[in-house]
Amino acid sequence: MRCEPGGNMILRVAIEDYPVGETVIPAGAPVIGLIGAANRDPRRFERPDDFDVGRRPNAHLTFGGGVHVCIGAPLARLEGRIAFNSLLDRYPHMELAGEPEWRLDRLNARGLATLPVKLGPVTLGEAA
Repeated sequence: MRCEPGGNMILRVAIEDYPVGETVIPAGAPVIGLIGAANRDPRRFERPDDFDVGRRPNAHLTFGGGVHVCIGAPLARLEGRIAFNSLLDRYPHMELAGEPEWRLDRLNARGLATLPVKLGPVTLGEAA
């Protein structure tokens, strides 16, 4: 979720004049935050371009924060944990079986169009 957030931008409105470098964002101006860029900030993340499932700490901004935190974040984390654990329990051996194809036809959404994988031995009842 840090490396490839589902949504990559967030729109806010400045509540007061806010200096950024040599520019001032005026109160009332729309501001677009780039979540993907913030999640790869080298001042916040060591090796920001590396995918590391064991990264600690992993304080990414995919679900926002503070008063703007996503109300569905706990559910999304739980769903992800259940889905990936179920997949890995059933197919403990997986490997890439081709090149992933990215869906790049949306302004604010990223994701895979295809991810070809070869599944290893089936467990949990040996269903085909």
